[in-house]
Amino acid sequence: MLTFSGAKIVAIEPGPAFNTSEWKRIGEEIEKSILAGPLKVGRDFSFSSFRVPGSWKGERSGLQILPPPDDAPQAPVELAAHPFILEFPMEDMCYMADHKSPTDRPASQADSSSQCPARRSHVTSTTTP
Repeated sequence: MLTFSGAKIVAIEPGPAFNTSEWKRIGEEIEKSILAGPLKVGRDFSFSSFRVPGSWKGERSGLQILPPPDDAPQAPVELAAHPFILEFPMEDMCYMADHKSPTDRPASQADSSSQCPARRSHVTSTTTP
C-alpha cells in the first residue's frame, strides 16, 4: 500500500496480497540477473596435438572450444601444435562498484571504471544472455 502526501509517496507498506516468499524470490532473481552485470566472454588461443575441426560448448560451464579462423596458419602435418580458440564466461566484478552511490564507497573509488583491473583484462567480446 502506498501512502501519499500530495503527489509524493511518503510510505510503502505491504498489503493483504503481499507474499513474502515471492518478494524474496524476485529479489534473488534481480540479484542474479540484473545486478550481476553483463556477460563477458574471455577469449584465448591455445594449441592441441590434434586438429580442432568442430566446436564444443559446456552446457553448465559455458566453456567453448572453437576451431581457429580460416585464415589462421595451419601445420602441414598431423603431429604438430594445432591452434584452437578457447572462450569462457567471466563476471564483470566491477559492475556493481560502478552502480553504487558515491556514499557507498570511499572517495578514492569514485571512478572505479578506470581503476578496475577487470577493465584492463583481455576480455574481447560482450554478449547478452
